[in-house]
Amino acid sequence: MVLVAAVLLVDSWVALRHPTLSGDALGLVAGAQKAVDCLHHGVLTHCDTWVGGRGVAKGGVGPWPLMQYVPAVVMRWLGMSRDATLRVLIVGNALALWALFGVVWVTLRRTAAAAWVPPLVVALLASPLLWYGTAAFGEALAAAVVVAAIAALLLRSRPVLVFALVALAGTTKETNVAFVAALGVICVLAYRVKGPEERAASRRLLVAVVVGSVAGAAANAAFNIFRFGTVRNTIYLQAFERAPNAAVVTRAFAGQWVAPNAGLLWFWPGALAILGLTVAGAVWTVRRGDRTWATVAPLLVAVVAVADVLGLATWYSPFGWIAWGPRLMLPLLPAMLLISCVFAGDRATDLLQRFLAGRWLWPTAVVVAAVGLPEAVVLFHARAVSQFFGPDPHCTNAHPSHNLSRYYRCFDFTAWHKRPFLLQRGLEGLGGVGGWVIGVLFVGAVVMVLKTGRTSARRALRGGASDDEVLRLGVGDDDGARRLLGDEVELLGE
Repeated sequence: MVLVAAVLLVDSWVALRHPTLSGDALGLVAGAQKAVDCLHHGVLTHCDTWVGGRGVAKGGVGPWPLMQYVPAVVMRWLGMSRDATLRVLIVGNALALWALFGVVWVTLRRTAAAAWVPPLVVALLASPLLWYGTAAFGEALAAAVVVAAIAALLLRSRPVLVFALVALAGTTKETNVAFVAALGVICVLAYRVKGPEERAASRRLLVAVVVGSVAGAAANAAFNIFRFGTVRNTIYLQAFERAPNAAVVTRAFAGQWVAPNAGLLWFWPGALAILGLTVAGAVWTVRRGDRTWATVAPLLVAVVAVADVLGLATWYSPFGWIAWGPRLMLPLLPAMLLISCVFAGDRATDLLQRFLAGRWLWPTAVVVAAVGLPEAVVLFHARAVSQFFGPDPHCTNAHPSHNLSRYYRCFDFTAWHKRPFLLQRGLEGLGGVGGWVIGVLFVGAVVMVLKTGRTSARRALRGGASDDEVLRLGVGDDDGARRLLGDEVELLGE
């Protein structure tokens, strides 16, 4: 984990010294100033269209999530400049990545089979998250908050903490409320309770999830009343911001999975591998007759993931462009991966251990390092995104509010056909010393984390797991012991 920390340290340095200043936060900081002016003048509704008073900020409040506005409004209220506010928000994203990796590490170590720690750490490292730790978007912070809420449930924390984190996670994006609630319910139902005390604790946690989700939705509604005079986000409800027909939705849905310039297959293959393996293991277990909430949890997470992608496909810009990769999937996907790993079945864990201990690990590691390298070195190519999305004859005057058909032709071209590929733009970060430094650290981190996983997997397959590993394997019960015994029986049979 030392090299992982070194990569995050470089990420934080870039966020502090050379951040990517383009992004939603530019408009958000301006909107925060408008909110401050409204509050100063006692305007508590319809702030977006209010024009009274002297020296009031121009423009509207904007449609972005409440969580991003709170720190921005506080900083603007205290008199910080627009540039200083923006840079603090970006540094906050970098710090959020530290929190995300730390929470995932602790949660996996306490609740999951030891074999799942290295793959998930590598999957998070070889992802768009690094770039968003240095950019003026709120996805890194949102991902960390959602992961914290899910981790609190997996660790069976106090209901009041679960309530607070679920409510906070609901403010990361208005549509996230439903998804966080669904993931939270899955975590509560999948935990294997023993005795009336644990059942009562599960009921309290379930109530905390429901009440926290309602509180998050209420906070979003109250903020919308302040800025728009209605509980709905009127900017995001404009007709041109929704996909016009089923054909467009279908293409956008497929594109989010496999499009070369933003699809998960290219930008986050580790996430697909983990989801695929845990789902396959769950299907195998269910077909053998074990249909508990714990065994079907990965399947339910996959359903939530597909629903998330489908919902984004109905949006005019499902990738969150102009940005790096599938931006709008970032807030929820790390939490989904965490749940899938914690409740991965015996079959999936056994397959993973055999893979980590087998001959195909290092060829796969080479592929992972090569595909993930642009995710790291792009930090030292500040213009990668702006160059890729620069002026293009296919996209001239292609805004959905002006020319809908031309916009979607531009969308399809940019997602599937534009050259060079966006990941290729990222590799241009190797043109300087900084790119080579983080590139070496990144590859070293991937190799060392997987090497640790290989050692742990070989020990587990030999029956040498420690007592605390046995307890962690079962997420709080004796299932871990049965899993290890199953490994021994299969090895003896071979």
